[in-house]
Amino acid sequence: MIGLSAFLTFLCLFGSAFATKVYQLFLLQGVFLGLAQGLSMPLYIALPSRWVSVSCNNLLSDWLKGYCSSTRNGASRVALPLPALVLEEVSIRST
Repeated sequence: MIGLSAFLTFLCLFGSAFATKVYQLFLLQGVFLGLAQGLSMPLYIALPSRWVSVSCNNLLSDWLKGYCSSTRNGASRVALPLPALVLEEVSIRST
């Protein structure tokens, strides 16, 4: 499923390079890219907790499952606005 999601993401981004109308960009990058990446999101969320349950079966495994999942989710939300902030700073300096 992750491979299918990656392939569909590639197709959406590659197809958007050839879009000639604005509505095509909205469809490819908004709707279809969101669906493609949404296919794999539950798997990305579940992978750390599954890895912990396989690699260590002790009393700390429940704590590690929660820690790994929350760290992964938190890191993605912290890093999300960084490209926008960098681009804003670059555009302010270039004008």
